[in-house]
Amino acid sequence: MHITTFPSRGTLLGSLAAAGLANGLLNRVIDAVASEGLAGGIAGTFGISALVWIAASICVAQAWTAKPEPAGAWDIACAWIAAAMLCVPSDIVSWVTVSGVALYFIRRTTPSSALRRAAVILLAITIPCFWSRILFALLSDTILAADAFLVSTAIGTERSGNVFETADGTGAIWIAPGCSSLANVSLAILCWTLFVNARPGNRIKATNAVVWCGLSATVVIAINVGRMALVGLEPQFYEAVHGRVGSAIAGWLTLGAMVAISFRGIRPQYSP
Repeated sequence: MHITTFPSRGTLLGSLAAAGLANGLLNRVIDAVASEGLAGGIAGTFGISALVWIAASICVAQAWTAKPEPAGAWDIACAWIAAAMLCVPSDIVSWVTVSGVALYFIRRTTPSSALRRAAVILLAITIPCFWSRILFALLSDTILAADAFLVSTAIGTERSGNVFETADGTGAIWIAPGCSSLANVSLAILCWTLFVNARPGNRIKATNAVVWCGLSATVVIAINVGRMALVGLEPQFYEAVHGRVGSAIAGWLTLGAMVAISFRGIRPQYSP
């Protein structure tokens, strides 16, 4: 049974995605404006990766412009439940709701359709914005210790937990949560997912997808570890490397690496 007077499935998905993402990101935007001002917040993309904003725009646009399909009774039920949950003033509830909406449309749409691709992108957005944060909260000590192990191995010094010694032996550096490689890995997954699903016709083998996405994750980890290793080798450059300029350079290098690898990974799909 289909209710033709109700908005199409694409309109439902696009609207729920837009509302859910707005709810989930609003507090971070408000915090960025409060600390940096409106101009500073905009310049810093409100402390949220530009990749997330791009993915969100493509997801919503792709859903709204998809071939119209009448919404069924289950679609309407999903929309009402999601709308009710999005009224709860909680970031956690918003992200769980967005994840549920994405999974619902992935399960109930045709493979390779615009709606399926939009839903996959929506689910991928939740990884850096929410699920990686949950994972970090549960395993922060292990994750930071792994980063410290990689850095100490690279520069040949000792480490204990998430603290590694500097190469000159004059001190030690503690890896803060904000320096974890996990955030960059989650963005690498989002970037790859976006490239695969932003255009129709992509049919990439699962093994190839794992290889290219894994390569992207490895490279961004290497960039982050290399940045910390530089500080370990030359502690006097700490402020330059970890200050605003150094962070911006590292961010652009990471973004460039993810985009380049993802583009190379899907390029054979568009070759004549």
